[in-house]
Amino acid sequence: MASQLHFTENTLPLHLLLERLERLVDVVVTHEDLHLAACSYPRRPHHRVREFVRRREFRHGGWRYNMVLDTYKSIFRQQGPVADMAILKIARMGHPVLLQKCAPVADPGAPEIRRLVDDMIETMVDAPGVGLAAPQVYQPLRLFVFRVPGGRETDDPDDIAQPTAVLINPTVELIGEERAMGWEGCLSIPDLRAAVPRATRIRYHGVDCDGNVTEREATGFHARVVQHEYDHLDGILYTMRMTDFRHFGFIDELDRAGAKG
Repeated sequence: MASQLHFTENTLPLHLLLERLERLVDVVVTHEDLHLAACSYPRRPHHRVREFVRRREFRHGGWRYNMVLDTYKSIFRQQGPVADMAILKIARMGHPVLLQKCAPVADPGAPEIRRLVDDMIETMVDAPGVGLAAPQVYQPLRLFVFRVPGGRETDDPDDIAQPTAVLINPTVELIGEERAMGWEGCLSIPDLRAAVPRATRIRYHGVDCDGNVTEREATGFHARVVQHEYDHLDGILYTMRMTDFRHFGFIDELDRAGAKG
């Protein structure tokens, strides 16, 4: 008699387990029921996953689970009336997508760009972070989302809290020669932080998904966030901007040492 696989009603723990394992090894799923269980939970029901897999003719061999996580996660949630925003996987330092110059967005109002922006905002807030660029979610496009939460502003009167915003095909101009060191982290470089020199005042320009133009000057933390995210669009990580590696380390160790940031 052929062996049978049995799963509980709540398959989310299995999905999370395989997602954790993916960070260490490639997990190849060869059994359809196991694959469906791993990719399904209340907001991603079996019948929708099965319909998608069969429509794409993934019927032979196995599914390499890093492909499932990188590709399926942003597609399954689009199926049918249960569609919702998704938490995207974030690329980590070492992945080549973080080192390439990104392409302009041809149509900022396209449905797939709107979905990407919505998912990036949800991912940024969930992380939690204050900025997220498209290449950080494996999309080499010139767009990023950011925010300036209350309490992160500097003493500069022009540096105030900012609601979540998107900049598509942005440009950034550094104003003046003044530079300041400030602590930065990055969702693509987890658990680490460093002091990075940045221009204290910038002017930036970009559009949103509706074609509305944003053009303004920014200072302080606001300017730092925009510069950090804009760098991602040119394949630059904050570690490439550092000038003193004594101010670079694990967040918990820096906190114990009294480093600010």
